[in-house]
Amino acid sequence: MHLAVLCVATVLAETLSEDGRRRQIRQLALAEQLAAEAEQSRWRQEHL
Repeated sequence: MHLAVLCVATVLAETLSEDGRRRQIRQLALAEQLAAEAEQSRWRQEHL
């Protein structure tokens, strides 16, 4: 039982401490996706 509580506490601490980092990664991934879509749209307008 003590091990389970320790595991839950550790996972909770990791989740809370890395929340900002995950948010930054999601924002970066979204920015990259939007840039790629904009480039694809630009290419389509020029070539199709």
